[in-house]
Amino acid sequence: GVYAKRDLPAGYLLNPENLFQDIYLAIPCLPGQISCREISQGGMILKESIKKDQKLDKNNLGVSRKVFLN
Repeated sequence: GVYAKRDLPAGYLLNPENLFQDIYLAIPCLPGQISCREISQGGMILKESIKKDQKLDKNNLGVSRKVFLN
């Protein structure tokens, strides 16, 4: 599963260029949690702030429209 490496604010865009400064991966991937395959595509934006070591799941992430508009 995917976890925050540091505190991240709501509205933060996770993008491939600096992804591993923001997150780390751990096994196993829990039910509802974002997988490494999903996060590697980038374009994910945080719907709420995330604390360091908190899991990233489908409830606190969304797809960013910014990625598709550029």
